[in-house]
Amino acid sequence: MEVIQLDHKYHHYVPQMYLRAFSQNNKSIGGYILSENKYVNNMSIAGICGRKYLYGEDLEVERWFSDLESIWSSIIRKIISSESLELSPDEWTYLYMFIYLSEARTSMAADRLDDIVTKTYKIAALTARNHGKLEMTDDRIRQLQVRGDKPNLPLLKAFPKGIEVIEDLIPVLLINHTSREFITSDNPVLRYNYLFIMRNYLSNYGLGHVGIQLFYPLNPILCLMLYDGGVYNLKSENGKKIINAPDQIIELNKLFARNARNLVLFQNTTKEWIIDKYTKGIKTSVERDPNCILENEIGEFMIAYSFPSVRYKAKLSFCEINRMAYLYPFPRHAAGPLRPGIEDKLDSFAIPRENSRIICSNFVRNDSWD
Repeated sequence: MEVIQLDHKYHHYVPQMYLRAFSQNNKSIGGYILSENKYVNNMSIAGICGRKYLYGEDLEVERWFSDLESIWSSIIRKIISSESLELSPDEWTYLYMFIYLSEARTSMAADRLDDIVTKTYKIAALTARNHGKLEMTDDRIRQLQVRGDKPNLPLLKAFPKGIEVIEDLIPVLLINHTSREFITSDNPVLRYNYLFIMRNYLSNYGLGHVGIQLFYPLNPILCLMLYDGGVYNLKSENGKKIINAPDQIIELNKLFARNARNLVLFQNTTKEWIIDKYTKGIKTSVERDPNCILENEIGEFMIAYSFPSVRYKAKLSFCEINRMAYLYPFPRHAAGPLRPGIEDKLDSFAIPRENSRIICSNFVRNDSWD
């Protein structure tokens, strides 16, 4: 009984069932720790990508994920065994949930949300002090720290809207026919926007943006990709794209490594010199794209908040930008250009498609979550 209790304390933000697809023995996986520049051939899957009570001590969210992971595991196994995306409507909805929630549940998402709340409190303290309503030193304000019991909860509750926002993207299964293998990380879903990079547009990558691309390696051979079909030309057959050029896998792996928070993960047999090529010069996510407090000349404050975006200019010849996309008008404000119809979806919170409605009613527990 004690072992079960210990398992429930350690909440995995990257599912073990997902990581096992990169393992040769279902127990361990290769890893590279960015903050230590350290290659580890065998890391216990049970002991990584988790945090004590990340989703709260009442275990409500943890049990919710446990229920979902049994369904997700079946769908991912089906994709891997068939090397295809031939899924039922319900399976597609669960797959979209898997993609969205895989990003929303991570420790990085939790810490950045905690950080934004902390900075909000600091701004409130600074403003109150500047108006003579609070006596607090700069040191005290700097030391303010807020930690939520379930910091990921706002993002988790938003998953019906998340499904709505990404379901217009075109899905394709990238099939790796090279000697190089896909890698993954402790932040496995990569948001990328090659259009923004090529146009030197500095906005971070939102799910509703024009040109968004999502990559999710499923095992060393397969990678799920969702992309904006109005921007990119990608020749595929029956939802599959076979990649025969090793340089394309190398470029994708450089992106996956740069998307890591601190831990790059891969099949145990991957050699250290190969991982060194992917990780050379990479900073941890803590060192890049921090949330920051900005102050203007009259003492007004603004929080610059975003999730880290990978700025590496990858050479992905299998996915080219349409010429017309270079002519799209891009706004100067930070919100960035949205895809057609996305603004309406963002305004109407959680109006899921018909089969989503049934699934969402079974799994949304907003009323019971604190």
